[in-house]
Amino acid sequence: QPPPGHFYSRLYGPTPLPPPHCFGFNAVDDLSDLRVGVYRAWLEDCHPEVFARAEEVLAYLQQKGATVVPVEIPNLEVMALAHGASISVDFALEHEEQRFRHPETLEPSTHIQLALGGGFSGCELAACAWVRAYAMEVLEELFEGQRLSCLFTPTLGTLPPPMPAAAKRTGESNTTLVMQLIQYIFLANLCGHPGVSVPAGLSGEGAPIAVHVLARHWEEHVCLRMANALDIPAFRSWPPSFVDLLRDG
Repeated sequence: QPPPGHFYSRLYGPTPLPPPHCFGFNAVDDLSDLRVGVYRAWLEDCHPEVFARAEEVLAYLQQKGATVVPVEIPNLEVMALAHGASISVDFALEHEEQRFRHPETLEPSTHIQLALGGGFSGCELAACAWVRAYAMEVLEELFEGQRLSCLFTPTLGTLPPPMPAAAKRTGESNTTLVMQLIQYIFLANLCGHPGVSVPAGLSGEGAPIAVHVLARHWEEHVCLRMANALDIPAFRSWPPSFVDLLRDG
């Protein structure tokens, strides 16, 4: 039972928190009890190499018995905008004192981001909260109506970009790139759903590619089971700059 005044108490009421567990973690040879939601138009809206790897992972899941369920998620662009605005405001509030008292400690790109977050009105922030509530209802109805175990997407919409040399000195302000990078993972962050990123191999130039699994609230065990099922040599990846912290740390 969460203590009085705790965030979970305000969000979920007096309902006791479910006990943590890893149910089914090792049940990876037969996935026939899993229903994997895929919004095809969304899945395809990514770099060709990312899409190809995601398709390979989906084929593997189906080979193991998982059912792929076609789904649609309306108003994703509005949800993404609400997410971006919300975290920009949070970021601006968190660093407001630093921005004005010690501006020399921030990169130029960070000053731009903080200025963007500080420019939203209270009404706009309230609208973002309404959109978040709407998004949570959409996902709940989707999981319930389609009896989904999880939603499946790539992790990033593009390949990991190289860092421009100038960014090492000034940082980089590239909102378009940021939105491409988070175009799939924002939904779990916006609605508070558990999610996990799982390696899916390397690109032709050796950049890591991953897929993302989003489960219902309190069903982290589904994410862990999916990650365990996909932990096979075909999808494991070690980029050229990989550091094994357990071995070399």
